[in-house]
Parts: sequence; structure tokens; C-alpha cells
Amino acid sequence: MQQTPHALPSAALYQRCDPDSLDFDSTEELEPLKEIPGQQRAIEALRFAAGIDIDGHNVFVLGETGSGRHDFVQQFLGTEAAAQEVPHDWVYVYNFDDPRRPRALALPPGRAVNVRADVRPLRPAGRRRRCLRPLHLPPDTDQRSHQRRRAACTGLRCHRDRPARCQRSGLCAAL
Repeated sequence: MQQTPHALPSAALYQRCDPDSLDFDSTEELEPLKEIPGQQRAIEALRFAAGIDIDGHNVFVLGETGSGRHDFVQQFLGTEAAAQEVPHDWVYVYNFDDPRRPRALALPPGRAVNVRADVRPLRPAGRRRRCLRPLHLPPDTDQRSHQRRRAACTGLRCHRDRPARCQRSGLCAAL
């Protein structure tokens, strides 16, 4: 048997709150919540997940829009991270022995930005990404043209036709 819905009176849809009964003038004066009310199981699950000391796992947080779940998780993880040791910066650099496998360097925290700033001026302005494809040379290609293509791939420029400029740049020895 199907029941028919009944109309609700407007008093059941709205409840008035007297602003004078509140201890604050604006919600901006309130402290952020330390926990999401009524979500103790979710909080314990987040604590458990944060305590796992293995890389490569994720936490999925589900909830209604506007429930504060994102802010809470961000605040919680920020507190957890502040209690941890600051991790190393990782920098990946070109591996001339095996270009398909860059080398990873662990640097003290905050040093990766300095390395990037130091290396950026060394990169040629119009560097092309030709090195992503294998370099197939026809058998009749001369060595000089091969060196030019290799220099373009690695970002180094050889000026063999202008020896003074070549010696100034110091790049020809790398080829």
C-alpha cells in the first residue's frame, strides 16, 4: 500500500534562532573545529591512515558538499606533517650514459629551487625536444651533421665552423 505525502506546515520547515543568545557577533570570530562533529569513525580512520609508514597509499574521503571534510583533512594532515622531519628535495637530472633513465639526486630541504635557478641559464633558449624520438641516421650521413643533430638533442651547441666561439663555449669537448 502506497501512502500519499502530507503537506508540512511552514513552522516545521523553519526554526528561528535568537542572535542575542549567541556568544559571538560573526562566525569569523569562532575557532575552527578540531574535529568534524559526529564523525569519530572517520577521524580514527584518518589517524590510522596517516600512521601507515608506507609510500603509495591514498585516503578517499567522502561526504556532503559544504561539510568541511576538505578543510578538516587539510588541517589534520598539516598538523601531522609539522610533527614529521622535513623530507629531502628530489631533483632529476639528465643521464648522459642512459638518456631514458634520469638520475635522482636527494638534496637538503629547500635546495632544489637553487639548483633550478642555477641550471636554467645553461639551457639554450630555443631547445627542441627532438631527443624524444630515436635518432636514425642513414648510412651516408657524415659525422659533422650527426654531431650537430646530437648537440641539438642534448641541448649543447657546437660551433666547429667558428673555432673561436667553439672554444669559448667549451661545449665541443662534451661531444
